[in-house]
Amino acid sequence: MSTLYKTGQYYVIKYTSSSKNPNEKKLYYNRKKYRKSAVEDIKRKCDELYKKGEFDPWRQKVPSMNVSDIYIKEAVEEYFIHKKGDWSNHTSSVNKVVLQHFVQCTGDILVAQLTANDVNKFINRSSLKLESRKSHKTRLNTFVRWLNKNEKTKIDISEIKVNKMECNPPDIIRYFREEELKKLIEGIKQSVKSDIEKGYQKHDRNSLWLCDLIWWQYKTGLRIGETLRLRVSDYDAITKEIRVGHEKAKTKAANNVRMPIHGIKHLNEIVERYSKGKKPEDLLFGRVDVKRTNRTFKKYTKKYLPDKEHLSIHDLRHTCCIELLRRNVSPYKVMKWMRHSSIKTTMQYADALNMDLGNDVAEAWNGMG
Repeated sequence: MSTLYKTGQYYVIKYTSSSKNPNEKKLYYNRKKYRKSAVEDIKRKCDELYKKGEFDPWRQKVPSMNVSDIYIKEAVEEYFIHKKGDWSNHTSSVNKVVLQHFVQCTGDILVAQLTANDVNKFINRSSLKLESRKSHKTRLNTFVRWLNKNEKTKIDISEIKVNKMECNPPDIIRYFREEELKKLIEGIKQSVKSDIEKGYQKHDRNSLWLCDLIWWQYKTGLRIGETLRLRVSDYDAITKEIRVGHEKAKTKAANNVRMPIHGIKHLNEIVERYSKGKKPEDLLFGRVDVKRTNRTFKKYTKKYLPDKEHLSIHDLRHTCCIELLRRNVSPYKVMKWMRHSSIKTTMQYADALNMDLGNDVAEAWNGMG
């Protein structure tokens, strides 16, 4: 039998026999072209044929390795190498997560054994919501097309389908009440004051900015990532508008839009205070780490609102939407303010309020005399 080892830039499969001349025969595989697992598969196949007497490395060439003899994991790695230049960093990261999870779920079977049913089982897992299933299907379809194009599989793309969900109950929308936010902010101020006295926090850089952030998130309804990416130049001091999103966005929700905040005095005060002394290209809030900001927020929430410790900063966006609907702003205007891609999303919040439709209709008719 053979041995496999690494030397310099090559993987080497070495056969030894005292009856042959020379006694050793080495097969070289460039490490830049071959992964170790692929060479191990070649070695395994050659050993099987050598044992049966069907392969002699001293006289014959190495038998061709059928592309379908590689495992899904190997195919995924090759797919990433091939597509690396075509994807953005974000697309590459998301595809990597999805396909690595696909490998785990399929058990890293041979490419030849992969079927449309394996893909369907993965994308239709009960733990996935409908939107995630559709997203996974798109990414897996692209991967399967690449396999078919390179003659690694012959899977019919039309057989890969997202199953209709028989029951898709609406998510429980988590949100804060305004009095809870006031209690939280007061608690943060007390804690920071105490920490400054004890030397745990500094006068010029502490968690007091979180109080302004809470009001900002509550009244703008922005996603936390959008808020932390805001720069001083995104605020128009003349029109009192905030520019949110970016022009090259592929989705409606992330499009570059202007939020008119001229009538919201508190928000204008926050912008003017945080932009003072900064350059146009500087971050408005001076922070960029979403996870760290969320951890700090949850630390104070756990302390002062223990019943709401499971909520995050993103739930302030839910709170904004619900409060606007509670104060009788029309769902269409709320949709535009929140930048929802569909009115259906906005109406989920209206349903969460359990509005008394009968009273509203009665009030409308009675008002007409």
